[in-house]
Amino acid sequence: MIRPVIRAALLLCVGLAAGCDSRAPRPAAPTPAAEPGIHISGEARVGVVYGN
Repeated sequence: MIRPVIRAALLLCVGLAAGCDSRAPRPAAPTPAAEPGIHISGEARVGVVYGN
């Protein structure tokens, strides 16, 4: 009688552990600036730009 309860508890724990992804998403790699100065949109491009 105790075995089905233990089996159900273990399956529940394994299912919950498989469903939980504790890893954070990786940040996007920085894209290098084309040229220092002013971009068409008016954004200053100096150094590394993280996205557009």
